Amino acid sequence: MKHKDILAIYEAGMNINAKREWLHVASTESLTCYATHSKRGYEATEAVGILPEFQGTAIHDSRSPILNIFAATLFAMFTICGI
Repeated sequence: MKHKDILAIYEAGMNINAKREWLHVASTESLTCYATHSKRGYEATEAVGILPEFQGTAIHDSRSPILNIFAATLFAMFTICGI
């Protein structure tokens, strides 16, 4: 996934065993990665490990934690959907 040209990314809150977790999703035309983490944003993105090395175009729904990750690291072109 890290070497693809386009990557769709998303995160959503969910409860696992009565505890708030975040589902982090990264997908290409043929692959999808699902990972859960207790946090969202930079710390979770680093733990999942796909976005820190991604150099292509990322597509996301414009939630601010993801925008902050891209602004802080400047490692990928970023396209915002849903505006």
